[in-house]
Amino acid sequence: MTNAHAPSTLTGSNYKKTLSFQHRAISRVQFTPSLLLQLVFLPLFFCALLFWAEPYLFTFWRQCIYFWSTLLAIPLSLPDSGLTLEDGNQLGLIWVGAEMNEYMPTVFQLAMTSIVTGLGVLATFKMNGAMLPIKYALRILATVMLVSIVYFIVEPTQFPYSITRHMHDIANLGFVLMISSPIMLAFGYYVFPFSITIKIKHTVLILLYFMLLIPHQIVLHILILQHFSLLFMPILYICFGTLFDVLIFVALYSWAASTIPHNATI
Repeated sequence: MTNAHAPSTLTGSNYKKTLSFQHRAISRVQFTPSLLLQLVFLPLFFCALLFWAEPYLFTFWRQCIYFWSTLLAIPLSLPDSGLTLEDGNQLGLIWVGAEMNEYMPTVFQLAMTSIVTGLGVLATFKMNGAMLPIKYALRILATVMLVSIVYFIVEPTQFPYSITRHMHDIANLGFVLMISSPIMLAFGYYVFPFSITIKIKHTVLILLYFMLLIPHQIVLHILILQHFSLLFMPILYICFGTLFDVLIFVALYSWAASTIPHNATI
């Protein structure tokens, strides 16, 4: 006599139907020779292309930043035509404004920033439920800001970074992220068996996005540092520099992954 309560075994069409409800993260991928070639060829191709295009990319960034600097009264100057740019300083833009000590935070700025940061921390205690992500994000920002305030109160003259160095670091790290993007896509995007044309198109769109984002990100950072003070450089570098760019990459990857055909993950 058959036990009515015994679990049934999934076979045939029922098994396939169950597989169709699996999340793509736990589905299996058949590594065909063509797919393995894509996993190797696509990252190598895009990385080699970026390394070849590096001087042209930094030239575009330099001209873009300089264009906005002339419109926004940012004191930047282009390098001499015969100047050889050093490694790590491919932008080559020169700060022709006041000395860095002129951009140190005033007592008023320190006091007002401390008050605003403190109020922000107090506001997080009332954030619960759906507001939890904002709560933790605000607390992280407040922690970085408070450390910066304490530093500029204790050792204001020992701050080792300049606006020029910050600008170059954001550009260099942005380029590193662009180089890393095809490698990261190989592990979570190229691995799926679907059209190579779509993979190439989405990779190009992601790289183009960062090509346009990074110089405008730098311009925004410079404007904040110029019109406020160096007090905000740590939070711009830590929270709104490369970390922000990585979060943007995750969002763009999610967009690209959402377009993967359903039958490619079964």
